[in-house]
Amino acid sequence: AAASGESKFHVFHKNWDKSKRQRDGYDMETMDANMRRILPLREFVEASGKMAAIQLLSTTTGFSFACEECSSKDKKESSCQCHFLLSHPLTTPEIKECVVDLKVLNKGDFKGLMVWRDKMIQAMEAVKERDEDDDSDDDSDDSSKEADDDDSEKNSDDEEDEVQNEIQKLRERKLREKKKLKKKERKLAAKKRRQAALGMDLNAIEVQEDDQFFSLNTLKTLKDLNQVSEINLDQATDEQ
Repeated sequence: AAASGESKFHVFHKNWDKSKRQRDGYDMETMDANMRRILPLREFVEASGKMAAIQLLSTTTGFSFACEECSSKDKKESSCQCHFLLSHPLTTPEIKECVVDLKVLNKGDFKGLMVWRDKMIQAMEAVKERDEDDDSDDDSDDSSKEADDDDSEKNSDDEEDEVQNEIQKLRERKLREKKKLKKKERKLAAKKRRQAALGMDLNAIEVQEDDQFFSLNTLKTLKDLNQVSEINLDQATDEQ
């Protein structure tokens, strides 16, 4: 019940400036040796809701633009929003001065910090959406590149298939020509065998034109002339 009562007593309570909890209205158990309670400003901005943020304003003496994460040796790899909050254009010199010492602020100053907090939340959400869009574009580019690679590989495969088809067609054509030639050779061989069986060797028969039998151009020697003179034309005619 006490904790519930304390949570309802905050900087916007009507009696905040009149009634103080313990010393200066702050819980002494949360103070350091210098009577301060300093928290990272990011905790105020990233609080789970407005009431949680108001409670931080009510129980904290000041905020810092640094946290343990960004103050560590690996601050280059830090993902905290401290630097973003410090360097943002809406973080005016007045805001920086107000967060240093919350004890001296009035309700108007606290309202100003709450308004600033809302704007910072919107700014961080805008950055997050932009980063997600960039990641989506990168994924889209990667997908397009993969699609292009797939298309290129497919085209290469198609060209390879086309070449193989042409080679196969050429082989089939050569095979048909070879079979045709063998068939022709078999027919010719069969014809020669039939002619040989009939005693017809056409290549051994020399056919002369009729006018060459009595052509003087065929007489080359004295023996040829004597043979012609001995021919009995009547007998040759009867034999024909």
